[in-house]
Amino acid sequence: MINVPNDLKEFALLFPVPLYLVGGYVRDALCGKVSDDFDICSSLSADEVKDLLDGTPYKISVIKRNTGTVGIRYKNSEWQYTAFRTDNYSGGHTPSSISATDINGDAYRRDFKANAVYYDIKRNEIVDPLGGAKDVENRVLSATRDPKKVFSEDGLRLMRLARQSSETGFSVHPDTLTGARENAEKIDEIAAERIQTELERILLSPKPSVGLILLREEKILERILPELDAAYGLPQRKDFHRYDVFGHILATVDAADKSVVTAALFHDIGKPACYKKSGNYHGHNEVGAELCRVIMNRLRYPKYRIMETVRLVFLHMFDLDGRTNENKVRLFVQENHDLLQKLCLVKDADMIGCGYVPAGPSPSSVRLQKTYAEMKAEGVPFSVSDLLVSGRDIPEDKVPKSKRQQALNRLLRACAVVGSSLTTKEKQLQYIINNSKGW
Repeated sequence: MINVPNDLKEFALLFPVPLYLVGGYVRDALCGKVSDDFDICSSLSADEVKDLLDGTPYKISVIKRNTGTVGIRYKNSEWQYTAFRTDNYSGGHTPSSISATDINGDAYRRDFKANAVYYDIKRNEIVDPLGGAKDVENRVLSATRDPKKVFSEDGLRLMRLARQSSETGFSVHPDTLTGARENAEKIDEIAAERIQTELERILLSPKPSVGLILLREEKILERILPELDAAYGLPQRKDFHRYDVFGHILATVDAADKSVVTAALFHDIGKPACYKKSGNYHGHNEVGAELCRVIMNRLRYPKYRIMETVRLVFLHMFDLDGRTNENKVRLFVQENHDLLQKLCLVKDADMIGCGYVPAGPSPSSVRLQKTYAEMKAEGVPFSVSDLLVSGRDIPEDKVPKSKRQQALNRLLRACAVVGSSLTTKEKQLQYIINNSKGW
């Protein structure tokens, strides 16, 4: 018996027909995992469910008659209901039309057998039209029908296959992988936003490399991320890297904290372009930062995510060998204090991804963190707003208003220097006055 929340058990009693849980919740429960992915279904149409819930505490948040889908809210719970249906496709991700069917027809229209196991909430029993429970037991993803047909209907299933394998740890049946590979071009019909969502879910899974490798095996990585696919097989110095560029990126992604996993994916994305141009990887962080911007714009990432990730890619090589002058390190910390913690996480993952150190902080991030702590203890300002003087304090006969911001920025940098004595308002103001020539 699968554990079902009491609210959902009570809700099922309203239905004059069996109400089923299906999909990820049932699959995960059979694996002994807890899920909050509540997909429910029955033979009732969307309008019949709407009529059934009129005058009850259950509220409809959305209703889509073209897919038979109803969003239902109750207290702090939210469920997605879908009527049994068969789908007809004419291209793209969304069915062009649907038809009512029974539970068997509904099971066949799904993507993988492991997601087509139903749980009758009122009778507390599994209903398994396609033998999906056996697939769950064997930890394998296989298509509900002819794989070529399954993937030809909806190109997003190509991404879902990689993502679900990455999330569950399930292998992919060889016939299903072949069917996916033979329909690789169907990914071109899918909106960039949809691809981005699935890619991010792969990156947030327990082991993202599983999904990324599958994307390559499906022949769709070359279509959605050709810049990453180009990293496959590129050699690296064996004394620094155990893997080729592609393997290093995957190992870095697996090691990365989830707050920086997208930056980990793109941190060496510039290496293939650099290698093609000059036969080495010099400046790959700069090239990679621009490629990262292009890719993330192409996949419709939010602007704030793009700006942060591009910076992390650009900065990840700073002081990698620990030889940078101390004042340069302090200036770097001051200029990038807002992103320092995430940058250190990228550096740590990058080191682990080389394959020679199993865990732990990198020497580069240790130095940055130590420098940051020392500067904070010294009271070093990290932004113009932290300075003890403001533009209003600067005499106009010394620095014109149009140049005051530049003067404050120069002062800020001076405060970061080792042994700076600019610790009072008077000394900071005097510094600006003494350095006002030429404004």
